[in-house]
Amino acid sequence: MIDLGPSTSGNNTNAISIEVFRGIQLTDELSDSFDSDDSYLTFNPGFTVNNSEAPVWIVAEGDLSESPCSLQIVFESNAGTPGLTVTTEAFNFNTNQYDVVDQQSESFNSDSVKRIDISSSISDYVSAGQTETRLGWRQTGFTINFPWEVRIDQLVWQSN
Repeated sequence: MIDLGPSTSGNNTNAISIEVFRGIQLTDELSDSFDSDDSYLTFNPGFTVNNSEAPVWIVAEGDLSESPCSLQIVFESNAGTPGLTVTTEAFNFNTNQYDVVDQQSESFNSDSVKRIDISSSISDYVSAGQTETRLGWRQTGFTINFPWEVRIDQLVWQSN
């Protein structure tokens, strides 16, 4: 189990829904994403038309219950192969589109915690307490397994 460690925020909010936009969901208990307990939401890649599309692409929604002063997207995940990159996008309610807020290599067979600060224009990413995050995994390097897997152990928004 990995401790998410100290945060600059006070409240953790779990996802109220996760929708698979692309990919194949192998495990289906939303509660698997609530705690860092090695109980995973697991996905295999789906079909894509071109390399710019993420073969695993999910949308998570959260209810923050209020408009926060600070906001972080925090998730713990790993992949069953090296060579994958995870892109994190936050839904901008003013432009009605997703903004890329982070992109990094996914860890191979070992959980890593990604902590993404939404430090400016927080009100763009929260509407009536609702927030939405899109996560996408794509191959950007040499992979050793196919179909590869991505696993989410925990996904929360931290706010204050």
